[in-house]
Amino acid sequence: MTNTRTQWSDAEIEILVELYGQDVPLKFIRNKLYNKLAYEITNKAISLKLKRNIIRSTHAVGRDLSFDNLKEIASKFKCSKDFYTNDNSAYIMAKQKGFYEEITKHFLPNPPTFLDEIGDNRTIETYKLLLSSKDKNRNKKKEFEEFWLKRNYLPEVVKDLAFKFFMKTVSEEELKKTKQCSNLTVDYWTIRGYSLDQAIAEVSARQKYNANAYYSSTTKDERAYKNVTCKEYWMSRHNMTEEEAIRKISERQSTFSLEKCIEKHGEVEGTKIWQARQDKWQDNLNSKPQDEKDEINRKRSRFSFVDRYSETDVVLYLFKMPNNQIKVGITSKHLVWNTSLRTNFQIF
Repeated sequence: MTNTRTQWSDAEIEILVELYGQDVPLKFIRNKLYNKLAYEITNKAISLKLKRNIIRSTHAVGRDLSFDNLKEIASKFKCSKDFYTNDNSAYIMAKQKGFYEEITKHFLPNPPTFLDEIGDNRTIETYKLLLSSKDKNRNKKKEFEEFWLKRNYLPEVVKDLAFKFFMKTVSEEELKKTKQCSNLTVDYWTIRGYSLDQAIAEVSARQKYNANAYYSSTTKDERAYKNVTCKEYWMSRHNMTEEEAIRKISERQSTFSLEKCIEKHGEVEGTKIWQARQDKWQDNLNSKPQDEKDEINRKRSRFSFVDRYSETDVVLYLFKMPNNQIKVGITSKHLVWNTSLRTNFQIF
């Protein structure tokens, strides 16, 4: 079946031809072609042999950080620490352009830090001296509490952790935990001193925020084209027909079947694993109170479906799956006749 979304009308092509060669952002073109994605617009423009005519500014933006100017800037400093601290953008540009070694030949070694001076003489007294120092980069050094506070650690945790890094007594396990980088995991928060309930609340809040931000910045069609559980994803990215896309989704969602267990573990072991899962599910069901089991069985029965539809809207059907197995189900005529797979249905 043809993907109607990728079809272009004459009016849409006319708009694309008119705007694509102008000095306008791609986002502006998308707004005019409200139902087209960026990659669809680009692909269509390529097929039409259109070229972007973006007028770029010819005047310099910001400072002129050429070799001569960078050399003049570096001449004002005595060591790389001063250069990095006082003119960070010039320092980074010199590194990126490969000029750094040439323009810093006159640099002296960086003065030793307090940590360099004390070396291995690390005691409570020397740590107090470190805390009383005027170090300006406390949020970049693990020996200071500011470093950990900036990374969401609670105050009651950071003092002990900073001291351990100063004394070099951090265990491998603790060091591994400090490298947890995703704030969408419970462990990220619990190792920072949060209780389990607080950690779950933090993760939940961030997940809600991310979801709301994603939904507010995208359309329903755009989300469908990025979601592997939507047929639009397979139709646009893998050139499948609607029927093929629906079957592909069905195969992906069938994650634990006897056939897949046998395919992965062999006939004997796969059958055992599958049966163990079935037994566990049945034992879990039997352990529930009788009223809860009755409710589960009621929802699984044909009559729960009939409760939501009139008798004339309910049909029993057989459906031939891609693996030639037969699925028996009950649905409404509305659902049946809206699917492209209706030729595989046998209605009773």
